[in-house]
Amino acid sequence: MDTRSLKCFIAIAEEKKLNLAAQRLHINLSTLSMRIQALEKKIGTPLFTRTPAGMELTEKGKLLLNHASRIDAELNKARESTRRPLSQPLAELHVGAFGSVLVEVLPNILGRFARKNPDVILSLYNIRKDQQMAWLRQGKIDASFDGFLPREEDFCYEPVQDEKIYVVLHKDHPLAQLDAIPVEEIHKERIIGANFDAKLFEGLEQFFSFNLDSSHRADDTLSALALVDLGLGIAFAPLCLRRLNFPNIVFRPYSDSAFDFPFTIQCMYLKKEATSQVQALLEVIREYREEAAA
Repeated sequence: MDTRSLKCFIAIAEEKKLNLAAQRLHINLSTLSMRIQALEKKIGTPLFTRTPAGMELTEKGKLLLNHASRIDAELNKARESTRRPLSQPLAELHVGAFGSVLVEVLPNILGRFARKNPDVILSLYNIRKDQQMAWLRQGKIDASFDGFLPREEDFCYEPVQDEKIYVVLHKDHPLAQLDAIPVEEIHKERIIGANFDAKLFEGLEQFFSFNLDSSHRADDTLSALALVDLGLGIAFAPLCLRRLNFPNIVFRPYSDSAFDFPFTIQCMYLKKEATSQVQALLEVIREYREEAAA
């Protein structure tokens, strides 16, 4: 397998759409299709099936993805190591994250880590939760940060910080005139839903004991706030996102404190991949958590 075919295969597997994979690789659709067809012919088995949702990996394709991703990660590391002086040993920490954690919590954590470990090269990837778990297993990242993480036996979870979810409204919304939002009013509103990760909404529906009316959708909390800023619905977000200074949105708590919806931002890493860099990251997280609790 040549490296171009490998990158084409990985791009389609991750993007699930041929046009998105072609845009990511900066090649045209016909070239991408020919390379995948040639790869499938060489291997002797189909790697994808077409579905209404896009390109889905076959069982053989899933097996190949694990190997291909590790090869690609090692090639990237090899390229980076050859660019560095021999006198400067390579130490890296690859971190995945998505959404609101990128605004306050993660910069604080990684800033501390960088100051305490100046010789470690940090690589930060803005990737969805499902991709974070895949990339951890494939060795492309060392740790990831997010909330509402699914529990898997091969992962370890380190709590970072507890957050509370607030109601986010356009400043001209009638409910924005209230200091706190009655929970019974929320089920009457149009909610900005999620394109991919519905864990937050499932948790809120269970907590409120009613279904949320999701109309418009966004990839993450930051994108959802942009839609709230346009007056297209309401959203739920931690208070730290106020620092983004969207001009038309306000944050409001719930009128009944019993409905304060907490969640914990966590760091996730593979049990068998706790490298010295990951251990150093965990030390920073624990220090940060203890200071926040003091």
